[in-house]
Amino acid sequence: MEGIMARKNEHEILKRLRKRFVTHFLDLIILARLDSIDYVSGYVLVKHVLQKYKILLSPGTVYSTLYYMERKGLIKGEWKGRKRIYHATSEGRQIIQTVMERIEPLQSLLQFGLASRHLEQAPNV
Repeated sequence: MEGIMARKNEHEILKRLRKRFVTHFLDLIILARLDSIDYVSGYVLVKHVLQKYKILLSPGTVYSTLYYMERKGLIKGEWKGRKRIYHATSEGRQIIQTVMERIEPLQSLLQFGLASRHLEQAPNV
């Protein structure tokens, strides 16, 4: 019985971490998606996050992030029929390229934050 409870708790912990990751880094998830395809809609992003991360985001969460990113100049939206589609701008592509090039130091920084007792100094990111 203890083993089942431990696995259930582990599953819940990982699910909560996935949700935190997705909600806190949704802008980077969107830019990464736009790095692999030409354009995306809010509906397609909700489906993508559900399929890849097993997290169902509300459309309000996705669209507020899209509007924020558009105001910051990271993406550009345009109407295509009845739906709004989004493309990455050169600034948005630059950001995701930088993040992807520096992914290993970012992983080290995360590990440092979680296991700081093993490291004396933060990695240089």
